[in-house]
Amino acid sequence: MSINKPLYLFLLSFFVIAFQCTDVENPNPPETPKIVDKSVPEKFTEKGIDAIEEANAIIIQWEANSEKDLGGYYIYRAANTINSNSDELEYSKTATISVNYVNPIATATEYIDYNVSIKIQYFYYIRAFNQSGNVSDASDTISYKLAAKPTLYCPQGIICPEDGSTASQTPTFSFKYPPDIDFGISYFIIKVADINGDSLWCYGFPREGYDGSTQKIIFNKDGSSLIDTLTSGGQYQWKIDAITPTGYNTPEIEGAESAWVQFNVKEN
Repeated sequence: MSINKPLYLFLLSFFVIAFQCTDVENPNPPETPKIVDKSVPEKFTEKGIDAIEEANAIIIQWEANSEKDLGGYYIYRAANTINSNSDELEYSKTATISVNYVNPIATATEYIDYNVSIKIQYFYYIRAFNQSGNVSDASDTISYKLAAKPTLYCPQGIICPEDGSTASQTPTFSFKYPPDIDFGISYFIIKVADINGDSLWCYGFPREGYDGSTQKIIFNKDGSSLIDTLTSGGQYQWKIDAITPTGYNTPEIEGAESAWVQFNVKEN
């Protein structure tokens, strides 16, 4: 029996291609995501889990996975409302971060959780998933508790949106913190930057009292600023972080950050 040669070659090519394509999915899960270590609060630019300035929200950060078929990340969260151990809590998937297939380098490696309340400890972990649907092991578990935000006032020499006053070259910064409900907050970090956001001064100091009274800090009190005095006619900004530290020069377990307040220095 003769065989049609063109038909034979077609069928042979079909079976070769078919057998080559039977295993197109990656059966292996992605690597376990690595959480970014929490920086100490005296760092001007903080990393890892933290409060944010713009809202009552918690940000978490992790390092990017390197798999070419990465699909994204699942964020899991548990709220500790009864002071339970983290292993006893019930976690649920709270967000999915998908890979940017057009520009994978631009894929987010941070998540901001806006659905949180102050004075409640939240626990998080992350799993990576690939395009085949395989899911990695869970990352390390991290936690954070939001506190009430400090209130920044318009002290002597600091510009306020409502009056347009200007600051001296060594202004005094003034703020208040709520009494009664926030006994855990025991330390503050003041940060001063130029109008472009470049750090000039970062200074930590203890909370003076728990009655809600005003605290005042003069610029460059400890002499550690990059400049001795602010520049005449210059524009600057400042903020306050309120924290509960775990020890000297260690990351906090609870905190809040005020918004940045801009001000001008008066001309000589």
